[in-house]
Amino acid sequence: MSQSTVLIVEDEPEVAELLEFNLQATGFRTLTAHDGLTACRAIGDQQPDLVLLDLLLPDLTGWEICRMIRGHADPAVSGLPIVMLTALASVSDKLRGLELGADDYIAKPFAVREVVLKVQNMLSRTKETQEVARQLRRSEAGRESQLEFQNLLFHELKNKLVVIGGFANQLASKPVADERGRRYAQVILETSSYLGTLAEEVLLLRRVENGVLSLPAEELDLNELAQVVASFHRESAEERGIRLRLDGATPGRTALGNELAVRVCLSNLVENAVRYSPRDTTVVVRTGGNQERVFLEVDDEGPGIPGRERDLIFERFYRGRAAQGVAGTGLGLYIVRTLARAMGGEATLTDRPTGTGTRVRVDLPGRALG
Repeated sequence: MSQSTVLIVEDEPEVAELLEFNLQATGFRTLTAHDGLTACRAIGDQQPDLVLLDLLLPDLTGWEICRMIRGHADPAVSGLPIVMLTALASVSDKLRGLELGADDYIAKPFAVREVVLKVQNMLSRTKETQEVARQLRRSEAGRESQLEFQNLLFHELKNKLVVIGGFANQLASKPVADERGRRYAQVILETSSYLGTLAEEVLLLRRVENGVLSLPAEELDLNELAQVVASFHRESAEERGIRLRLDGATPGRTALGNELAVRVCLSNLVENAVRYSPRDTTVVVRTGGNQERVFLEVDDEGPGIPGRERDLIFERFYRGRAAQGVAGTGLGLYIVRTLARAMGGEATLTDRPTGTGTRVRVDLPGRALG
């Protein structure tokens, strides 16, 4: 507070001296201008923290100075707190000053103590507001820096996985003396492919969430995508004793969406279904729809999702009771819904006819091929 500077714009020397004395006694630094032009120069050169502004001045009126301050290109000037001091006591004069952007209005004759208290309170609020704004800017800058670092990290991860996957593919495709080595190479290949897909998911989700990427629509054959995704997950499903079945719609029906985003959505749904299904059950990947809307959905025979959790299951990091004890991040269904909505679609939970298990459905815009 002691470092704050108050510019007193007052053409009556006695009034200006009275204000100077009391404000300095309270701990403020003061500047004084007895006319409008001097006041404008002081605002530009000295950058005060608050302006006590008389209205009836030589050269320029207080109203004109107020208008010039509020219209200044520099936010540090245009945002200056302004308290008008005037002998004009009509309501229209007061409203005119407030309409021009004055923060407060004190009529003459005034109690000096009132002026000092209003200056103290206004500068205190201004400092608090400025500090909050600085903290928000620092927080936003830190967030942007963190996101940039994470994006670089994921890009580097993808680059290295390409290398690992390439060498693993060479090992897995050539005869080797040790069959175990070939099997290990196959595991490395599958794992690097999975991590590469995960990195793609995170990068895509970040860009969509931050509004820096719109998902361009293209015609996609959902049956083909379902076959590709199912082939990737079939081996892990069989290892868990789970049958993975495709139930496609009539050929020739297509979705309007982003291929990577649809593949990410379907892959997350299949992975979830396989992860939470008991042995000797079936996971069904189904596609269908009509010319206007198409869908893909995944059924499982797992524990299902209770009604009280249905409004929460698509939230970021939420994991239901059935997920306890099963490895996971709680991001799968959040990613599915976020990407579905970015493509003009929606992700929902629907009831299965048997009343058990889980069915998750993604609706997308559709168009008939040919």
